[in-house]
Amino acid sequence: MRVEAVTAKDADAIIDMLKKSFFVLEPLNSSIGLVSADGGCPELEEYCRVVVPTGFSLCARDESDGGMEGVVLNAILTPADSPAPETARVRDGDTKFDKILAVNHAVELAHDVFAAHPDVQEALDVKILATDPDRGKKGVASELMRHTVELARARGLRLVRCVCSGAYSARVVERLGFSKLGGLPYDEFLGLDGQPVFRPPPPHLAITMWALRLS
Repeated sequence: MRVEAVTAKDADAIIDMLKKSFFVLEPLNSSIGLVSADGGCPELEEYCRVVVPTGFSLCARDESDGGMEGVVLNAILTPADSPAPETARVRDGDTKFDKILAVNHAVELAHDVFAAHPDVQEALDVKILATDPDRGKKGVASELMRHTVELARARGLRLVRCVCSGAYSARVVERLGFSKLGGLPYDEFLGLDGQPVFRPPPPHLAITMWALRLS
């Protein structure tokens, strides 16, 4: 396996890989039925395409055939990027994608990484971490995250942030030394009807905020 930077020209291949992995397997996406029958979600695709060419996103490729085994989409985060409070709750007319953003915003506001590290004004934010389920190679996600940390360090950044919507990604970052700042149980994030918006199966019980301080 080799890990390398991605550019805008890799966007189509990344989206194709994500359509059979993150788009359908990520706990929130699957719980709410985000993806249409044809496997697409224009809002999520656009979200991913924006992050691909940041200069901080990486992919893992098979040494033998060059095939993409996984991807981590990263971007710079500053305190100015903090979401508005009104976007951290479900509102009338929200799309399914809006609801996913809302629960992410809720945990971001409740466990602000810059409040926990007030001397830091810039962090590397892990937006999406996914591996190709057809290749089934273990350790790809961990290797992508390890390279993400090293990239942040090489660029002079002092903090890496990761919001984990599932238990598996949380395990990956915990093993790499990330600290858990807190979380929001899914049964406490309610819609306009007073019922939980997301009901992913165990072990995905909460969305959690993690951070790694770099020396």
